[in-house]
Amino acid sequence: MDMCEILKILNHNTILVLKENEEIIVMSKGIGFGKKQGENVEIPRNAKQYKMQKSYQTKQKSNNIFDYIDPMYIEISSEIITLTKEKFG
Repeated sequence: MDMCEILKILNHNTILVLKENEEIIVMSKGIGFGKKQGENVEIPRNAKQYKMQKSYQTKQKSNNIFDYIDPMYIEISSEIITLTKEKFG
């Protein structure tokens, strides 16, 4: 398991973390529940992790993009990807 700093809690199942100087979206059941920004968290092996594209990583806080995205859409996108992988390999 990896230890990372929480940058933002998106919801109970989705957080934004700083991992090896890169911002990563982590999705795992209950990973954000009871956690706070700035706290360290262990990422479970079965957690889904999504890396930010380099074009969004600037000197400004790149988590500002998440202020405009409803966390529900991130979860829906993840579910679509999972179902697509299962169906089409």
